[in-house]
Amino acid sequence: MRTKPKINIDPARIEQLAATGASIEDIARVLGVSQSTIHARKRDSEEFKQAYERGRSTARTAYANALREIALKRGPDGEYAYETKYRLKAITFFLERQQGWAKKHDVDMQSSDGSMSPSQVDLGDRPLGDLLDMTREAWNGAEKAQAQSSGD
Repeated sequence: MRTKPKINIDPARIEQLAATGASIEDIARVLGVSQSTIHARKRDSEEFKQAYERGRSTARTAYANALREIALKRGPDGEYAYETKYRLKAITFFLERQQGWAKKHDVDMQSSDGSMSPSQVDLGDRPLGDLLDMTREAWNGAEKAQAQSSGD
């Protein structure tokens, strides 16, 4: 049985492409290979897998910093530089995607009349100040963790 010759894919190129935020599909398309080839190389080569993960980490850091800029930047007058709706979207996106938050609703199984008819309790109406404080804490924790991992 004939097999196709193995295509040489430089791990540094994979890292570079992943650092742009490119998906596996995009990386495969740019390199002219199938997605399954990229997945197989990640599975079979620790060097390849690590290069991909380093690139993804670089992209996540860049996007997180851009979101942080939108969420927390203040102008010379001390006021937030971006409109509240954009800051809240940036904060929400970061917390959901990077910190594991999810839009969840608690269900209270005991209604006010004592029956077991559930009522929905919306936890999404936190004041902006609380969200900003939680975001600052999350950023500070992420920066400390990143600094510690860089120092290893």
